[in-house]
Amino acid sequence: MKFSRQLWNPIMPEVIVAGHICLDLIPEFKGEFRLEPNQLTSLGKMSFTTGGAVANVGLALNKLGVDVTLLAKVGDDLFAKTLINTLEENAPKSSQAIIVSKSDSTSYSIVISPPDFDRHFLHHEGANNSFRPNDIDLKVVKDAKLFYFGYPPLMQQIFQDGGVAFAELLKNIKALGITTAMDLSFPDPNSPAGQVDWLKFLELVLPYTDIFLPSLAEINYMLYSDKSQTTKPELPSTAIKTSQLLLDMGVALAGIKLGSDGLFLQTASSSRLEEMGKAKPKDIENWSNRKFWSHNYEVEVKNTVGAGDATYSGFLAALLKGLSLEDSMAVASAVGACSVEGNDANSAVLSWYETINRINKGWASSKPNSKS
Repeated sequence: MKFSRQLWNPIMPEVIVAGHICLDLIPEFKGEFRLEPNQLTSLGKMSFTTGGAVANVGLALNKLGVDVTLLAKVGDDLFAKTLINTLEENAPKSSQAIIVSKSDSTSYSIVISPPDFDRHFLHHEGANNSFRPNDIDLKVVKDAKLFYFGYPPLMQQIFQDGGVAFAELLKNIKALGITTAMDLSFPDPNSPAGQVDWLKFLELVLPYTDIFLPSLAEINYMLYSDKSQTTKPELPSTAIKTSQLLLDMGVALAGIKLGSDGLFLQTASSSRLEEMGKAKPKDIENWSNRKFWSHNYEVEVKNTVGAGDATYSGFLAALLKGLSLEDSMAVASAVGACSVEGNDANSAVLSWYETINRINKGWASSKPNSKS
């Protein structure tokens, strides 16, 4: 697959990236790790990186040449200053719409990742839990082509009414002709999010969601009552069934992130795609009533945190650029593959030019793609 040079201009229309944000604190572990009572464990330097959907997707889109405005909520504290400074260093003027709340603390995660141990996350929700749908000013949103919202299950004021106010927000945004996109995260089963009827939440929200690319594990947790299923899904039949359910709920482009098995996309009819708004596909016929399974590019995996967000970012950037379905899926897979080559979500994500160049040089895929 080759991309024509006319598609190489990286200047793109504005995207609002809203939702969950946090500061990730990652201590460096040296040598053998043991956690014993009353014992001092020697550590290396502490790394501070941005985390959450807003930072992961926003900064990846910015690297791909998309003009982004980030919309999230932080506290009035040192963590917020560190977070905003990092955002501005990577995407100047992107954080001007971020809400600073004097009554909240900034969300953070401590990433415990010693050598030869499974990672563990200690997370403080902070200001994310007070972020309300009415915190989003439609005057800030109105000139955008696309509105993306990430991680409702980690934001208490978004899910606590079952999604009623959030669905109304998306409805109002769509009324402005703006394309809407959403992504999920796993709810903590021991938190208030674990008590939500997520199927009903989706039934309220998805009629006003144009693009939805959850992971298979996340969406199956929300769609089905049996939360204990551990058997490996049959592919692509499971992805086809699940994405069809999302289309039936109103989504136009229903994708399923499959981790090491790639990305699956199923699309709605041409009439539904025409209703997507400002960021609808350039070639509706090419995109409508399609099924496409894109396999991963071959890379050396160093870290998978934020890989799904990077994949989503590549997909949105390609769609905004007017690429075909096939090429958009290739870019999505490529950006996700680049992400896992780095030590965090965004450091290894390439620019638009570099991503296209890498694909065009014959980057090997784990398996041939399948489509219909």
